[in-house]
Amino acid sequence: MIDVIVTSICRKQFETTYASFMKNVRYDKGFRFIIHIDVLEKNKSYLPRLLEFLKYNRISDININKERHTFANAVNHLFKNLQSEYYFHLEDDWVFLKPIDLTAIIRVMKDNENIHNIRFSKQEIKRPSNRMKKNLARRNELYLLPGEEIYIDGLDLIKSNIWSLNPHVARTSVIKRFADIPVDINPESFLSRRYFEKFSQPGLYIYGKYGDPPCVSDIGRPCYIIKKAQTIIEIIKDPSLIKRENRIKKLERYMGKPFKH
Repeated sequence: MIDVIVTSICRKQFETTYASFMKNVRYDKGFRFIIHIDVLEKNKSYLPRLLEFLKYNRISDININKERHTFANAVNHLFKNLQSEYYFHLEDDWVFLKPIDLTAIIRVMKDNENIHNIRFSKQEIKRPSNRMKKNLARRNELYLLPGEEIYIDGLDLIKSNIWSLNPHVARTSVIKRFADIPVDINPESFLSRRYFEKFSQPGLYIYGKYGDPPCVSDIGRPCYIIKKAQTIIEIIKDPSLIKRENRIKKLERYMGKPFKH
């Protein structure tokens, strides 16, 4: 059995994510789901339905958090409760676009101890072009470049330089070597940095080969973009909302720069 860890902010997208996962991800030894639910004020009315859905699907390892909500706290809780040799990381808003033979992936990982993490791409895997390299160099993001293609025991993989929290399968013993993620730090940045402190020869990979279509799609992203646009429009129309609702930090995060009014 393999642990499947899920961060949820108590929204109905998880029902679609779960159905997509069970339909497309094949593993002959079964799954144990571990769910961390951050109950937000705007979503709390959905909690009873979510709990009924989890009960119906015999998912009982559930942590409900109604206090301080941070992604780092959710991920920390899930990592601490891992028991299987390998784990599958999810959030509540991803769908799978094609079948994933997890049994074959785990077999290859068992036979190759240098493979620590395999993530599933949310976009077409494009071979790095000179233009891509220049754009990433200008933004100081060359670490995002995918690397060499490899083929191991029937499995296509591409070397990677980041520990992404997008859907992935990884070794529990590796992630257990990292300290708790600080609350005020981006979990992905923290995990990537700590990983490379521990391992001089990285074992991070993307599932597939160059030219492959995406494996997963983020169904929560359109909702975020709409909310982002609405927030910016509302505050530009009425800057007093900043003081009334303390939204300045959120607006600056959306805009990527200080908001002047």
